[in-house]
Amino acid sequence: EFSVGAFFEIYKNAKEFARSQECLLIITGGSGFYLKAMLSGLAPDVPKCELNLSNEEIYELALQNDPEFASKFSQNDSYRLEKWYQIYKFSGQIPSIWLKQNTKESVIKELAIFEILWDKDELRARIAKRTKNMLDEGLIDEAKFLFDKYKSEPKPLKSIGLK
Repeated sequence: EFSVGAFFEIYKNAKEFARSQECLLIITGGSGFYLKAMLSGLAPDVPKCELNLSNEEIYELALQNDPEFASKFSQNDSYRLEKWYQIYKFSGQIPSIWLKQNTKESVIKELAIFEILWDKDELRARIAKRTKNMLDEGLIDEAKFLFDKYKSEPKPLKSIGLK
């Protein structure tokens, strides 16, 4: 299991180490979600609740009660709809208001962000080559092994594209 909170702790240790060594700290790759949470703050976890509504019903509820928040996701975004509903049921408040009141302060106040831009055709070719190499080197067998070993589907097995 890994979480944004765990990532924050690793970041804090790496930042302190970089300072002690008088060197730069460079954050690369990974999830844009982690970077966004570092810059905007992290909401506390809320307990999961039984989802007895469809995505469409949750979305309608969000549109009626929290249009500011609902405008940030679509009716097909199961993850955000579930989170919205869990906060709504747990707090008894409109999630956009609850989040403003309960989100922890950001761990990074200012950050220089650099992008590496590639020509789309060159990038597609590189991705195709890397994908072929991964398949040739046993990606399917590795995925089967992981799913057999961790049948309960921990978070890493929900990674985009693994299934």
